[in-house]
Amino acid sequence: MFRSGLLAASTTRMMTRSSPLAGRMIVRAASTTATQQRQTNQSTTSSPAPSTIYKIYHYSSYSLLALMPLGWALAPAYSMPIDLVLNVIIPVHTYLGMEAIIGDYIYAPAARYSAKAALAVVTVLMTLGLYKLNTKDVGISQSVKLLWKDTTTHSARK
Repeated sequence: MFRSGLLAASTTRMMTRSSPLAGRMIVRAASTTATQQRQTNQSTTSSPAPSTIYKIYHYSSYSLLALMPLGWALAPAYSMPIDLVLNVIIPVHTYLGMEAIIGDYIYAPAARYSAKAALAVVTVLMTLGLYKLNTKDVGISQSVKLLWKDTTTHSARK
């Protein structure tokens, strides 16, 4: 930043000698760039600690990597505790990942707010749906296991 400031100052002096208007334009461009840099720094420092959020996201990835195969191996007999843990981990992992995507690709504040509100609603609905699947039906692990079950042995409904 110091070197670019010197370059802008020397360019400003050089342009001011030839044309007063050109020198003012360069000074305005340099001050605009500095203002944008301050805004970028403020926006990154005012958000919650990204390292904590990234740690939670990555630990949820690791736990999904360990618990999903374990749940499939133990389904349907002993998978209920694992399914209930997955009922919490899957929505948390999805929410944090989608929130990062929204933060990266949606720039307008109103659209970002709307997208985050929609994400919160979808996350709550997903959590409730997984809970219902775990308590009233076969559970997450058995449901995924049934995706690969051979359906040719069953007779089709007529």
